Amino acid sequence: MSDAAPDSSTAGADSPQPAALDTQIGVCVFLTSLLATAWFFHPAEYANSETRMALVRAMVDDHTFAIDRYHERTIDKALVNGHYYCDKAPGASFWGVPVYWLARQAADFFMQPLDEQLARYVTRLWVSSVPAAVVSWLVWLALRGLGVVRWPAALLACLAVVGTCAWPYGSLVYGHELAAMFLMAAFVLIVAPERPVDFLPGAGRMALAGLCIGCGVLTEYPVVLGGALLGGYALWRLRRIGPLAWYLVGGVPAALALAGYNTVNFGGPLTSGYSFEVNQVFQTGMEQGVGGVTWPRWSAVRLITLSLSRGLFALSPFLLLAVPGCDAVWRRAKRRAPWVVSLAIAIAFVLFNASYYMPDGGFACGPRHLLPAVPFVVLLSGAAFLPDSHPIGWPILLGLAVPSVFINGLAVAIEPHIDPRLAYPVGDFWFPVIMLGGHAVNGGTLIGCSLGTSLVLLGLLIGGVWMTLLFQPAGELDEAPPPTPAGPWYVLAVILPVAVLVPHLMFRAPGPRAALYRATALFNQGKKEAALSELGRVMMTPAVTEEDRVIKSSAAYYLGRIAGPAQGPEAALHWFYKAVELNPKLAELHVDIAGQLLLLGRVEEAERELQLAEEKQPGLRAQWEARLPMPASP
Repeated sequence: MSDAAPDSSTAGADSPQPAALDTQIGVCVFLTSLLATAWFFHPAEYANSETRMALVRAMVDDHTFAIDRYHERTIDKALVNGHYYCDKAPGASFWGVPVYWLARQAADFFMQPLDEQLARYVTRLWVSSVPAAVVSWLVWLALRGLGVVRWPAALLACLAVVGTCAWPYGSLVYGHELAAMFLMAAFVLIVAPERPVDFLPGAGRMALAGLCIGCGVLTEYPVVLGGALLGGYALWRLRRIGPLAWYLVGGVPAALALAGYNTVNFGGPLTSGYSFEVNQVFQTGMEQGVGGVTWPRWSAVRLITLSLSRGLFALSPFLLLAVPGCDAVWRRAKRRAPWVVSLAIAIAFVLFNASYYMPDGGFACGPRHLLPAVPFVVLLSGAAFLPDSHPIGWPILLGLAVPSVFINGLAVAIEPHIDPRLAYPVGDFWFPVIMLGGHAVNGGTLIGCSLGTSLVLLGLLIGGVWMTLLFQPAGELDEAPPPTPAGPWYVLAVILPVAVLVPHLMFRAPGPRAALYRATALFNQGKKEAALSELGRVMMTPAVTEEDRVIKSSAAYYLGRIAGPAQGPEAALHWFYKAVELNPKLAELHVDIAGQLLLLGRVEEAERELQLAEEKQPGLRAQWEARLPMPASP
C-alpha cells in the first residue's frame, strides 16, 4: 500500500457520489458555522482572551513579547525579570498578528485612531470564527469519507460548532478552535480517505499533517496527545518508518518557533509562561504534578461529561449518539481503525482534562479543554448513520439537536464566561438574563434590531445559504436518503428536547450568587434597570455566611456604580460605604470612595481613603495616582 493514504477507504455507501453536490454542501456547512460565530461579539472578555490579545498588540504595536502596557487587564500573565508576558501557548496570538497588523495599517492609511473593538473583532474572526468554520467543514469531509449518509452527516457537521461550546468559543479570542482545526486537519490527512486530499503525494501529506500538529501544539499544548496517537496510527498502518519521519519533519518549524519563543522569554526551550504565574492560585496549581497534571479523578470526569454546569453531554446532548455510534462501528463498519483513532483521541483528552488541577476551566462555557477533541466525538456520533443503520437514529438526532443548539445559542447570545460556582448556568444565568432583555452585541443589534429580530435575520442568512442547494439538478438531492422511520418514531423529536431542557431550566441554586452574576452581566450590557432589580434581590438576602457578605458587598458596589451617574456622588458614596462595611478587605473600594469624594471637593477625606487603600494593598495608591494625580489640599 502506498503511503499516499495511511488508511485509504472506499467512498461513502451512497456511491457514486455527485461530487459537486458534496462540495456545495461542504460550502454550506462552512458558511453556516462562520455566520453563526461571526454574528456575535463580546466587547468585555475575560483574562484568557485579554492575555492573548495583549501579546498580539505587544508584537505589532511595541515590537516585543512583553505585555507590560496591557498587563493590568488580565490575571493570566507571567512575570520574568520585571516584565509581564502572556502565560499561554503563543500560537493563537501568532495567528492573530497579520490581521491586527492589517487593521493597524488601515487605520494609519486613513489617518484615524485604531478602533480597539473593531481590531479585536477582526482578529477574533481570524483566530476563532474562521477556524471553527473550517472544523465543521473538515468534520463533513471525514464523515462523508467514512461512509456516513449524506444528510445526517451535513447536520452533524453543522452541530460540531452550533451544537457545542465551539459556538461561544468561536466568538472569543481563545485558542481552542484554532487547535481543533489543526488537529482535525491532521486526522483528515492521515486517517480519512484519499478523496478529500488526493492531490497530495504521500510524503507531502504526512509532512503537512506534521505541520498541522506542530501548529496545534504551538496553540494548545494538549494537542500533542492527538499528535502522538495519529503518529502511532500511521506507523502501525504503514509498517514503515519513512512516512513517520516526514510527519516528524513537518512539525519541526512549529517546534522551533515554540522553543525560540520560550527561550527568549522564559529562559529555556521547554520552559513556558506557566512556570512564572503571577497569580498565586495558578502558581500553586501548576506546581502540582507535571504542569498541573496529576492523575484522572472520577469527580472531574463526571464534571466535564455529565454535570449540568460543565458536562459535554449535558450541554451538547446530541453527542450521546456516540454511544450507539460505537456499537454501530463494532457491528457494521468495514474498517474500524479510523473510528478507534477518534475514540482514542476523545478518551485521551477526557483523561487529560480530568487530571488537570482546574478541570472546570475557570470562568468558562462547558468543558473548554475538551474542544480540540469534540470533532472526534461528533465523528463517533456519525457512525450511528452508517449504511443500514436503524431508522430511529434520525428522529433522535433531530430531537437532541434542538436543545444542543438552544443551550449553546443562549451561551453565545448572552455571556459565555460562567463562574464555576454556578452549578446550573442555563436555569440560573443564561435563560433568566435573556428573559430580562440582556444580550451580547450582535449583527442585528448594531442596526437597531431587537435580539429576536436579530436571530431571525441570522436564520434567514443561514437559510439563504442552504437554499442554493435547490439549484441542483432534479433528483440529486434525493440520492440515497437516510432510512425513513415509521411516523410514530418522530414523536421522539418532540419528547427529547423537553426531556433534556426541563432539568436545565428547572434546577436553580440557592443563595444570592446567581442573582449577583445576572446583575453583573446586565450592568455590563447596559441593562441598568434589570440590573437594579437583581441587585435589590441580592441586598434583600440575609447575610448568613461570610460568602453572603462578600456577595452583598459586590452588589452594593454595583448599586453605587449605577447610582453615581444617575443621582450624584452622595448616592454613590452611600453604597460604596455599605460595600466596605460588608467586606472591609477590599482595598479597591477605598479608591472608588476617594474618587467620589474628590468630585465633591472633599480632598482631605479622599486622602484618608487612599491611605486606607495603600495599607490594605501596597502600591494601589501609586497605580491610581499614575492615572489620576491627587490634587493639592486647599
